[in-house]
Amino acid sequence: MGEGTPVVHHSQRAPLRFVLIGAGAVGGYLGGRLIQSGQAVTFLVRPARKRQLDEDGLRIESPLGNAHLMVKAVADPTAIGACDVIVVAVKSFDLDSVLATIGWLGRDGARVVSVLNGVEHLDKISEAVGRRSIVGAPLQMEATLGQKGEIIHKSVAPRLILGSLVGMPEDAEHVLEAFAAAGLKATLSSNLLLDFWRKNLFITVFSSATTLARKPIGEVLADARTRQVAEEMAGELVRIACLAEPQAGSITEDEVMKRIRSMPPTMSSSMHHDLEKGLPLEVEGIQGYMVRKARKVGVKAPALEASYAALRLLNGRPSRGKAAPTTVLDG
Repeated sequence: MGEGTPVVHHSQRAPLRFVLIGAGAVGGYLGGRLIQSGQAVTFLVRPARKRQLDEDGLRIESPLGNAHLMVKAVADPTAIGACDVIVVAVKSFDLDSVLATIGWLGRDGARVVSVLNGVEHLDKISEAVGRRSIVGAPLQMEATLGQKGEIIHKSVAPRLILGSLVGMPEDAEHVLEAFAAAGLKATLSSNLLLDFWRKNLFITVFSSATTLARKPIGEVLADARTRQVAEEMAGELVRIACLAEPQAGSITEDEVMKRIRSMPPTMSSSMHHDLEKGLPLEVEGIQGYMVRKARKVGVKAPALEASYAALRLLNGRPSRGKAAPTTVLDG
């Protein structure tokens, strides 16, 4: 059953068999739009989310079109047959618990689209399915879950990048076509690893600044001191990335800060949103990963270290500040 007029188009190819691991704000939105465009989608979720989806369906509230869909959801991966694409849409701290499942589902060569923040997940998933299987995707979208499990998507159309970690972007073309037909702004990259690192540096600064300030990015940048701290962290991250990953050597501090300044001033991070709800934070997969890299390559990063230490203390604790912002950047 559909509501509104979502911007989706049916693909000319035969439907792909997608498995969405996770049906939160990101996984639920992507899966819902893929269903609307004619793809075959199965959600692999926890038992409680399965009951919710079985009883109430998947609800999307979006300026691109609302939807209410009855979907196929399972809690047991052995109930899933062969698949063509695996979309990993869990939080980074839940990844280890699904790696064996990813390996089992991808045993026959399914492509993997990982929309997790950071870059550490790439190595972990590669161990499960092989590096060539990963075809994306750095993702940017505004979304959150409502109190009843509905997906609340804000104004900006989701954008994702697909490609290859081994220099074979053609491996991602059929997956890109499916996402594009679902109304997503999907682009093909000739250097997917570089794009993951670009997003990684951006989201590390963005999530640190907005979460610790408990403010949207516009207020962070309007204050000279918090803006300076963000700039200092961006410089540290660029130096770390240059030594940790040769392909990231072309990223500059100006590029990172330009992307941050391009965000709508009312926008905040998913980490800030999770803090306001008292949910676990992806601090180890984002800030923690870069701290560990800094120590390994010998880069002093005081702004990053201080942010990491503060976020670790806040992890899992509800904020005592104002209510969560209405606009959230996931990725």
